[in-house]
Amino acid sequence: MSFEERCKQVDTFLFDVGGIFTDGKITVLGNEVIQSFNSQDIRGLNLLKELKFKFGFISTGKNEAFRKKISSLGNFFYFNTLDKWAAYQEILLNESLSPEKILYMGDEITDLPLLENVGLSATVPEAIQVVLNTCHYITKKSAGNGAVREILDLVFLHKKISFS
Repeated sequence: MSFEERCKQVDTFLFDVGGIFTDGKITVLGNEVIQSFNSQDIRGLNLLKELKFKFGFISTGKNEAFRKKISSLGNFFYFNTLDKWAAYQEILLNESLSPEKILYMGDEITDLPLLENVGLSATVPEAIQVVLNTCHYITKKSAGNGAVREILDLVFLHKKISFS
C-alpha cells in the first residue's frame, strides 16, 4: 500500500510524547521539570479536534506540563504507562477501532509493537535505529520542532482537507 493510501485511510491519531512533542531535553529548575513544545504541533492537535478526529497519547512518562497544555484536547490519555501495548489494545477494544485506520507516532523501543500494528507509522529523525527501520514515514523536522504538524499536514493533504 502506498504512503498516500495509508494517509487517506487514517481516522485516529495516537502519539508518544517524549521525543515526539519534545526534543528529548530535560531542564530541571529547582524541583520542577521544564519542557517546551512547538506551537505548530499544538495547533495541529487543535485542528484534529476541530475536524472531529479521534486522537490521544500513550506515554511512559508523566508529562505533567504537556498534560496541562493539552487537557482539553484529545480522546485518549495514557500517561505513566509501562505497557503501551495494553493501553493500545484497550483503546482498540473500547472504541471499536481498526488498526489499519490508526496513525501512531513514536521513537523508542516501547513504541515498536504499536508502530508495527497500525496503518501508518511515523517517527522523527532522532528515533532509535530499529524504529527508523520500521516506520512508514520519518519526518524531516526534528522532535519538538514541528514533526507532529508535518505528518498531520501530509495526512490532511492526502485526505484533501483544506483550511482556506
